Amino acid sequence: MAIEFVVQPKDLAQALRFIRPVGRKAEKEFVDVTVRKSKDEFASTSTTSAFPAQVVSPGHARAPVLVFEWFRKVVRTLRKPSVYISISDGQVKADNLTYRHPDITVRTHWRAKYGG
Repeated sequence: MAIEFVVQPKDLAQALRFIRPVGRKAEKEFVDVTVRKSKDEFASTSTTSAFPAQVVSPGHARAPVLVFEWFRKVVRTLRKPSVYISISDGQVKADNLTYRHPDITVRTHWRAKYGG
């Protein structure tokens, strides 16, 4: 199962502004992604950022903070009014770009509990 949403690049860039790896422990830090109704949220050990989105498939995912470094770079290259994002076990897709990492996980039990 994947969680999916559509977001405007400027809203995504704003949310990613504060999600940054910190120090030597960066490879051990994770970001929780919560997608529900019309709002998405990124939460890391140091900050939480919420942004508006059109939710296609709600749920909860967890990914290494280094994935969001990639996201921050990708957002700058996108020239579309909106971006389709899909997160599934092992990968994140932003339109036609894909980032793979074995520690990207989607929590399916979250869906059952919170009605996704």
